[in-house]
Amino acid sequence: MAVPWPVATAASPSPREEVMQSRVVWGLVLATAVLALVAVAVFTPSIWSLSDKGASSGSLNISWFVYRDVNRNGIYDLADRPYAGLPVQLTRPDGSARTHHSNINGFANFKMSRDASAGVIHSAAPHTFTARIPSQWEVTSGAREETVSFAERVGAPAGLIAERVMEPLGVAPVPRIVGQVGGSAQRYALRAIDPQGRARRIELTRGGGFSLTGMEGVWQLVRENLETGEETRRDVTMGFYPQVLSAAYFSDRARAADGPVVTVRYDDLITTNTVYEIPNGYRGLQWKNWLVTHNLFYQGAGYVNATVSSEFLAYNSSGHPARIAHDRPFDFEGSYIGVAWPQARRGRVHVKAYRGDQLVHHDQLQLDPRAPVYFHAGYRGITAMEIFSELYWQVVVDDSRFRLPR
Repeated sequence: MAVPWPVATAASPSPREEVMQSRVVWGLVLATAVLALVAVAVFTPSIWSLSDKGASSGSLNISWFVYRDVNRNGIYDLADRPYAGLPVQLTRPDGSARTHHSNINGFANFKMSRDASAGVIHSAAPHTFTARIPSQWEVTSGAREETVSFAERVGAPAGLIAERVMEPLGVAPVPRIVGQVGGSAQRYALRAIDPQGRARRIELTRGGGFSLTGMEGVWQLVRENLETGEETRRDVTMGFYPQVLSAAYFSDRARAADGPVVTVRYDDLITTNTVYEIPNGYRGLQWKNWLVTHNLFYQGAGYVNATVSSEFLAYNSSGHPARIAHDRPFDFEGSYIGVAWPQARRGRVHVKAYRGDQLVHHDQLQLDPRAPVYFHAGYRGITAMEIFSELYWQVVVDDSRFRLPR
């Protein structure tokens, strides 16, 4: 009977076959060694491209590391996080300037090289680096301007070396609470009691808006109705990031849900730098058009700067409205919220909440990729909410807090 496929047998090879096999093996070994030498010669030219003097015409970064000093202690430590998108200006000895931004790892990189075409630093002379600190931010460690001298060094990768490296630059937003009292300044007055028990009157805009700066800690805000004398008190924690109160924060009297507060940190769905659609049922809620990603997956500064508890956060897919819902009324306590890209600053981010088909809350936030704000929503007894940018850019959220029904 014919056999359709060759069948292996256990017969031993003949002496001639053994010799031939040995020659083949040694031929393969020799060929592999030759290829390895060729690979070294081809793919590591820096070993062979040094001149007789040992100088190199390559380039090398000198970097200024910028971080968010989360505990404001002036030291780069485990509590702190990189700051992406900070502009740093390099001023060269001839007075010309170049500005680079810190990347998503927190480094503002400038190439140095003896070859003028390969780097922005190519002379052995002092150069000045100036960090452009945004408004409402402050430096907590180091100096916002540093001058570094360079020197020629034969055999160095770039032919130049810096005589010292720059100290990490710590920055932090000025602590503040922003909001509105829910009516005009003719109707309401506002005073604030700081964490040390000291009270002060807060000036309101004509429409009832306010901005309060001060120390971190728990503040008590007291709104007084000038017509009735009634007072409404709210405790707000002044934290590292700006605190923004919803328009209904003082006035919503809907009944709160009876279950526990759940903090959603978005760090337990994926473990790598990828993108994942949030499924219904995650943390007991219904999700639509929300994605989770690692903060280094994209190059947008807001993906990095808006993370507050881990390296993962959520955003609305393709910049379109994203929805969170529940079959029974729940509370949206608040969330850290920002935008991923600088272009989103031109438009507002909308946060809407519904009870059934009825729109009951609508807040509009002006956000920035340099840092999130903590949005104190205080929405009670809602059945759905949605978040979106009016220009349809990506909105990023982290550490969102909900109170769910039992």
